[in-house]
Amino acid sequence: MELNIKIGAAAGEGAFVMGATAGKIFTRGGYCVFGYPEYPSLIREGHNSYQVIVSDRKILTPTMESDVVIAVNKNTIKFHSESMKKGSILLFDSELDINGTGIREDIVKISLPVNGIIKEQKADPKMKNFTYLGALLAVLGYPLEELNKAIEDQFSRKGKEIVDANLRVANAGYDFVKKNYDAKQEMKPIGKPRPYMTGNEAISIGLLKGGLSFFSAYPMTPATGVLHYLIKNQDRDGVVVMQAEDEISAANMAIGASFAGSRAATGTSGGGFALMTEAVSMAAIAETPIVMFLAQRVGPSTGMPTWTEQGDIFQVLGAGQGEFPRVVLAPGDPKEMIEISADSLNIAEEFQIPVFLLSDKFLSESYYTIDDAEHIKFKLNRGKMAKGSLPELKPGERYKRYAITDDGVSPRTVPGIPNGQHVASSYEHYEDSFSTELFDMRVAQVDKRARKIAKILERSYEPKVYSFKGDDAVVVWGSQLGPALKAAENGKFDVIHFTWLYPLSKEKVMKAFSNYKAIYFAENNSTGVFEKLVKMELGIEPKASIRKYNGRPLLPQQMENAVAEIRKNGKSVVIRNEEHDDFEFYSPWRY
Repeated sequence: MELNIKIGAAAGEGAFVMGATAGKIFTRGGYCVFGYPEYPSLIREGHNSYQVIVSDRKILTPTMESDVVIAVNKNTIKFHSESMKKGSILLFDSELDINGTGIREDIVKISLPVNGIIKEQKADPKMKNFTYLGALLAVLGYPLEELNKAIEDQFSRKGKEIVDANLRVANAGYDFVKKNYDAKQEMKPIGKPRPYMTGNEAISIGLLKGGLSFFSAYPMTPATGVLHYLIKNQDRDGVVVMQAEDEISAANMAIGASFAGSRAATGTSGGGFALMTEAVSMAAIAETPIVMFLAQRVGPSTGMPTWTEQGDIFQVLGAGQGEFPRVVLAPGDPKEMIEISADSLNIAEEFQIPVFLLSDKFLSESYYTIDDAEHIKFKLNRGKMAKGSLPELKPGERYKRYAITDDGVSPRTVPGIPNGQHVASSYEHYEDSFSTELFDMRVAQVDKRARKIAKILERSYEPKVYSFKGDDAVVVWGSQLGPALKAAENGKFDVIHFTWLYPLSKEKVMKAFSNYKAIYFAENNSTGVFEKLVKMELGIEPKASIRKYNGRPLLPQQMENAVAEIRKNGKSVVIRNEEHDDFEFYSPWRY
């Protein structure tokens, strides 16, 4: 069973409130839900849409077609009618003139007197969202009690009067549809409530499970959700959260907190990360552990700031001057976001390096059902962290913070540990942390840091192989896991998913690739950045590639069709045009 609902409205009219509430209603009934928002970088006007996919099994991706469209305004009908399935349902405000919108004859049209209901119930016009949701549940034959519970939970802090008014309009919308239309569906709750969260919330939960005690950031879409979640829960979770004046300050605050002994992270998007790059070098040479979360969006520069792309691998690989070890990670679903975010803090401290945690707008701002978030166990590993008192230092002597070791990782102390005094600066140094420009010591310290790579490669994750009994495979990384898995169900190809992007172990990669007659890389960018990285590092080239870079993620149907085309003619596929909803949300007045 799979039901696809799309809600459309002008920015500020409540499409996201309706979408998020609908998602919660169905997850409380035991369903798996995927919620996907699309919006331009406008606070008012423009066009917003929210896709809610309800299923009795795990779902990780939006799809092209809709079963139900809720149109708060006329643009919604114009923008989304092409993607409506045959016989699907359009629920719209009766005051909208739908002539000239291109709506097909086979679509079931349900006209809802929204403003009339609001006036009759003596309610605030802002409450119209719940009129639509009440009508939606009537269309689906789903119990209204679930919406009533959601309203009570959401508005109880605002008082009984607000709760009652919202309940009245929701019930009136429900009753109107039941009285005037023959709703043929009957959808019932199927199980216990499931947790429902955004990708950014999963990242936050993972960092907290990993022992995060300090987080600093400057707000930047689409990374801001992590800052919001951690600020909201900082007292409960015992974490210090700082909203800095800019990204430079945020990065250096986190590095300073790490030096002082905290498990620290910072977060931003591409433009903000550009300001953090000098701090990356500082952390690298001082060997101060740090996790940097980067939620990618369309670039370069401001680009299209509310749309998605996978374009920043080489930005993090090239961040900071000079050569030093680093790790780049990219989870692909909410469970991985929790597990890998937690582990990123371990990796940073085990090897005393910068670790980059990549997401993107698609992964960060989508909503997911996750069943086992509370049961994910994690064991902290702080690496070579000194505990207790150290051997007494002689007068003028300093602790050998950068001692030359076989594995490249030196014992670490933090302020307050007796006899652990040392300097952490941006300068090359002797073993005892004093600055130096001695050539031999420079070589020794560079070699020491480089020796970490062997153990990092041992620690690296193997690519995950999802088998659909195919003899060819699509390689994806990070957020494109969901679309690839859905596409593979019908396309009958296997999926190889990378969450550990750098450094790469040739042995582990070849183990995943060796069973297939053909490999295709599918990426949400224009140049195949991960494909390039694999070729540079390992000398491996795919037979063909699939790329999309218009601001939307790859969709399962597009990936399935692209693989079929490659199998037919052997040529790479670039998805340039959308087959659905191909309108500019930023300027709906054009249409």
